[in-house]
Amino acid sequence: MVTNKEYNVYVDESGDEGINKGSKFFILTAIVDKEKDLEISKSFDQIKENLEMNIKTQLHWKLLKGFPNKKMIMETISKLDVTIINIIVDTTNIKHIASNNI
Repeated sequence: MVTNKEYNVYVDESGDEGINKGSKFFILTAIVDKEKDLEISKSFDQIKENLEMNIKTQLHWKLLKGFPNKKMIMETISKLDVTIINIIVDTTNIKHIASNNI
C-alpha cells in the first residue's frame, strides 16, 4: 500500500548570497513536516508571547536581545518533533555560472 506523505517547507536564510561581495557564509534552513504544522505554528506564537520584548510579526534572531530569550527559543524548538535541514554555503568558493548554463 502506497501512502502519500505531505510536507510543508519553511525556508529562511541568514547571510548574503552575493558572490565575492556578500557574507562569507550563506545559510538556508528548512523545517519539514505537514503533520506537525499546527504544532510548529503554535510553538512560534508561544515563543513570541514569552519573549522579553515585543515582537508582533517576523522573528529575527539578530534582533533578539539577551541570552535568556535565545535560550528559551532553543529549548522550545528542541522539544518539537520536526526535521531541520541546514545548507551552509561558503560564498568565497562559489563559481559564477551564466544562467543559461544552469
